[in-house]
Amino acid sequence: MRKEESEVEARDRISGEQVDQVLSSSELTQKECEFIKSICEQQKTRVLSEAQVSWWNELYKDHNTQAQLKKASWVEKRYDKEKRKIAKICAAYYYSSAGPRYFKKLAKSVLTDESFVPTEKQWRAMCTNKYARKVIEATEAPPRYEVGSFVSFRQGAPHAYANDRRRTNRLPNCALVLETDTEAVTSAAKGTKKYKILIVGDTKSRVIEERYLKPYRRKK
Repeated sequence: MRKEESEVEARDRISGEQVDQVLSSSELTQKECEFIKSICEQQKTRVLSEAQVSWWNELYKDHNTQAQLKKASWVEKRYDKEKRKIAKICAAYYYSSAGPRYFKKLAKSVLTDESFVPTEKQWRAMCTNKYARKVIEATEAPPRYEVGSFVSFRQGAPHAYANDRRRTNRLPNCALVLETDTEAVTSAAKGTKKYKILIVGDTKSRVIEERYLKPYRRKK
């Protein structure tokens, strides 16, 4: 495979200009800074290992002057209000107990630190995959049931146990919609917008996904 012009190989020396570019990045960790200093010392007397060169090339790719300018443009201009909103929608899904295990650390940073800005690469990875698109679609879709309307449960709904109790007590199998979008969407599927409902005859509200509800029709 053809190497990039800026990449080095084990027999090459890393230039001081390249090192200065990378060290000027404010995003380097302490471990990465220590690594760069150690290879600068090592290359004075012996060649670098393939593993060291591979790590250096990754650091240079992510932190050279051009990469830093691109990141600055992302932070200052392109990571706008809409992208921040989408990041929070997706982060809530990935950070929830029902969500996948990956992106947990990134999702936590997005949700808990208002000053945190993911890199463009991180944002695209977390917010443009097929699962994220389903979560965004479910979140932004208009609610099928308005606040104040009555609904009943579909077969297999998590609160279906309530249906049997309603029939036993000769009460209508219905619930009142108290609130739409009451919690973040945590399932990558259609109809996963969350509602707060109050089942007729109960005193405690519950949260349920839209896909488990249907319009209430009074029996004649």
